[in-house]
Amino acid sequence: MSPVLPPFPSLGDHLQDVTEALAAARTQADVFGIVLRPALEALGALAGAVLLVGGTGETLSLAATQGHPDGAPPFWQAGPLDRRFPAGDALARHEALFFEHAGAMTQAYPELSSRSGGTPPVASAVLPMFLDGAPLGVLVLDFREPHEFTVDERRFLRILTAQCAVALGRAQLLGTLSAELRQRRHTEENLRVSEARFRRLVESSPVSIAAGDLTGTLFLVNGTYLKLLGYTRAEFEAGLIDWAALTPPEYREADERAFAQAFEHGASDRYEKEMLTRTGERVPLTVLLLRYEEHGQQYVVGYLQDLRPFRAAERVLREHGAELARQVEARTAKLEERTAALDAFVAFTEAIGSETDVLALARQATQVVRANLDHVSAASYELEEGRWKARVWSEDVLPDVAAQMQVGVPQDAPNYAEAVQSRAAVFVDGWDAEANHLPSAAVYGAAAFIPIFVGGEVRRIFAVGTRDARAWTEREKAVVRAVGRSLGLALERTEAARRLKEQNAELAARTRALEGFAALTRDLSLHSDPTLLVRLAQEVVLPLLPEGYAAYYEPDGGRWRLRSQVGDRQDADFQTLVEGGLPLDSTHSLLTPWTTRQAYYLDEYDQHADGLEAYRERRGGLAALPVLVNGQPHGVFGVALRQRQPWGAAERAVLETVVHSLGLALERAEAARKLQAQNAELEARSRALESFSDLLGDLTLQSEPNKLIGRALDRVMTLLPEGYGAFWELRGERWYATAQARDVGSAALQATIDAGLPAGQTPTLDIPYRTRAPYFQDVYAQGADTAPEVVSHVNAVATLPVLVRGEVLGIFNVPLFHQRRWSAEDRAVLETTVRSLGLALERAEGVADLARRTEELARSNAELEQFAYIASHDLQAPIRAVTSFAGMIERKYGGQLDERGRLYLRQIVDSGEHMKRLVDDLLAFSRVHTQQRDLRPTDSGAVFDHVVRRLQPDIEALGAVVTRTALPSVLADPQQLDQLLQNLISNALKYRREGVPPRVQVTAERDGEWQRFAVTDNGIGIEPEYFERIFVIFQRLHGREAYEGTGIGLAVCKKIVERHGGQLWLESTPGQGSTFFFTLPAE
Repeated sequence: MSPVLPPFPSLGDHLQDVTEALAAARTQADVFGIVLRPALEALGALAGAVLLVGGTGETLSLAATQGHPDGAPPFWQAGPLDRRFPAGDALARHEALFFEHAGAMTQAYPELSSRSGGTPPVASAVLPMFLDGAPLGVLVLDFREPHEFTVDERRFLRILTAQCAVALGRAQLLGTLSAELRQRRHTEENLRVSEARFRRLVESSPVSIAAGDLTGTLFLVNGTYLKLLGYTRAEFEAGLIDWAALTPPEYREADERAFAQAFEHGASDRYEKEMLTRTGERVPLTVLLLRYEEHGQQYVVGYLQDLRPFRAAERVLREHGAELARQVEARTAKLEERTAALDAFVAFTEAIGSETDVLALARQATQVVRANLDHVSAASYELEEGRWKARVWSEDVLPDVAAQMQVGVPQDAPNYAEAVQSRAAVFVDGWDAEANHLPSAAVYGAAAFIPIFVGGEVRRIFAVGTRDARAWTEREKAVVRAVGRSLGLALERTEAARRLKEQNAELAARTRALEGFAALTRDLSLHSDPTLLVRLAQEVVLPLLPEGYAAYYEPDGGRWRLRSQVGDRQDADFQTLVEGGLPLDSTHSLLTPWTTRQAYYLDEYDQHADGLEAYRERRGGLAALPVLVNGQPHGVFGVALRQRQPWGAAERAVLETVVHSLGLALERAEAARKLQAQNAELEARSRALESFSDLLGDLTLQSEPNKLIGRALDRVMTLLPEGYGAFWELRGERWYATAQARDVGSAALQATIDAGLPAGQTPTLDIPYRTRAPYFQDVYAQGADTAPEVVSHVNAVATLPVLVRGEVLGIFNVPLFHQRRWSAEDRAVLETTVRSLGLALERAEGVADLARRTEELARSNAELEQFAYIASHDLQAPIRAVTSFAGMIERKYGGQLDERGRLYLRQIVDSGEHMKRLVDDLLAFSRVHTQQRDLRPTDSGAVFDHVVRRLQPDIEALGAVVTRTALPSVLADPQQLDQLLQNLISNALKYRREGVPPRVQVTAERDGEWQRFAVTDNGIGIEPEYFERIFVIFQRLHGREAYEGTGIGLAVCKKIVERHGGQLWLESTPGQGSTFFFTLPAE
């Protein structure tokens, strides 16, 4: 049996349930939850919503929704209350709206979709809600399918809407009542809190507060009131305080007037009175009374302010005002002092104008001080030799005081030293002239000392003294400080102007030096002599300095050697000493700049330091500067002046600029000299090579060693001064001259040369033979090789070993008749010539050997080719006879032979045919050279086609494909090209893979002056180690049983290609095929 289902609830049941639930609803949320869910269930609606009218009656807000999926926006949204939309129209018409089919609602309200939140429902019911005739909102039900609303459903929805409106009204009323109740409770709580706060404020108020009546009774006081009068809270509670009794009688009338005013107007005017404390002390007060009613009885509340703090503050203010007045007075005095100082500063500034003379500035400062303080004297001191000496003083200073100030006071005089050490103005009241070593200045009762700074250092002291007063006033101090400061600034300006002038002078001096030395620099292309460059530098320097002379020294052999001098020393003995050289280690004025590599300046030269006290005394200025060449000291550039000379920046700039430029010039001169030497050496080598190139050019015509040696000697002697050349060879125990160039200059010497020289006793020849290195003698040791008188006219000798294949063939000897230092150029000529001679002799021997071997090979090859040709030709007849008779035996007597006999007969025939092919191939191999024809333009494509036609039967039998691309015309022997292509194509067809039809292609491309051909096949391929072997005659990689052949075909191909001047090679991959490449001359 199927289970019995409970009856589906009717609309009435739903309505009954809703009515009962709404009775218990207290909030809007309760109402929405009770109404929406039953409505959806009763009508099977998809979703529902409640929209409520806002407080202004112009908008609708979405209050609740039911049935919408999570996250999905409801279709109904908040917005203005407008009849263009269903909710607003339903409220305006006071009737429910039912939309039963899809599109009915949007058709009636076209603008609805523009303000909705989601997909429009298919059917909807929009039910207005009113409360007491006022619009409350709408209840909306949405359906996902068309829905026809029955009469019962419409009645159900109207009742449900009405009950919802009533419940919402009741919920709103309950909410209003709850809010009012909460507000009342909040107000009561605020009142309670306010009262408590008021009492706390009254109690904690700094103002004394008391409430009472005119009789003196008090019913409320705060702690401040009790503290003011000296009573306790307990005494107040006990009623022991009577304010009327605590008021002196003279103030009773004022109290009565104030009470009357407070009762009548609510507040009295503020008035002053006194009250008595518990101890009887009178306390001044200000009082304000306010009317206060309680239970129909009038009282007053009094606010009492203790005046004692105010009166104390008034006293403080009066005292502060007096202090301010004093400060204003003092500030005024300060301003007057400052004004006086500024006036003095302005007066000094206007007075000095553009003055730069130090003494004039100091004199002006004393005048300005006197103009502002006519009772003082002033002086300016300058430190000299440990004493402060007055340079300028005011005209009122007494003569004896001025004289003592000029003599000066010690540097450590107390007040002077204090000014220097403190670097600030020192004002002395009650000045002690005796203690400061100026007893004549005792007339001055007070003194001031102002340190004057220039460049951060105390250069002067400006002193001021007063004759009358024993103490300085502030105004006087201000004036003195201002003038001292002004003097310092003026001196700073003067010093700056002086430095600027010196810098300008230094710059001008550098400019003059550079301008002068520019001429020297321009002369570098014409002058490369270092001494001349130094002299030019000296001539540039001297006109730029005071009178004196310039000298340049270089160390040489433990002494300073004078290399150049411009100007007169005016001391002949001293000049002689210098020209002989000064001691290197004891001449400190030269050694110091040399070792330190720094310029050395002496304002006043002391000749004792150099050990020159025996000569005329000289006390002038001296400067010595190291001349650096490539970073190393090369010499010392010195300048000596007639008079003492403080070397200023300008003079130093002149010297250092010129000397630095001189160093650069010497560097360039040295570089130019080296370059010139290198060029000369290179030129000498070039001359030797050019000269010897003629000798080398004769190698093809001349291979006799003696003639080569003779030509080398002749060439060398044309490049050297007068002398002779000889080539010596060691034969046994003696040296013999096997070649000679030019006359030796002496019959005795020639006889000695002809006789030979003993080995081991002739160092000039033995040394280069033993060391295998050149031996140059700038000064020939006459008598070392022969009797001295034989070689008395020989002054320089060079001997060089001639090496042939690493061994000494002989000694190349060049004696010269005049003195000569063998330069790098000379050595280069001789070494290049001898080295080239050795190579030439090696090549001469090689050429002779090569010619001999070539001749022998040519003769041997010709004989072999002739033999091969004759042998091959003569072998044709017997081979033909053997094969012919064997054939005849087989035809006539073959039937009479058994099987073994016939086998032997076939072997004779096969061997004869193989022998014939071998002879034919050998004959073809020999004919490559014996039957040569001239090379001529040949169409290689036509030759290829002819070969293919000849091989066509074999090609068809094998199923092969032989092709070509466009082939060029070449310079070749047509018959040999035919044989070349036939051999290569035949090999490609022969060495095929089993079961794979042969594929052969011939291509060609231009390669400079050559045409490169390629013959490619898909055969068995060749291992790389056999690439060379296959081109050797009679060399085979396979037996005759596998592949027929004689082993001559590729050797013939190689010989043909080489006869055309080309090359033959291959590339191959075993199992895939090979490509044979060869080159022939392009047409």
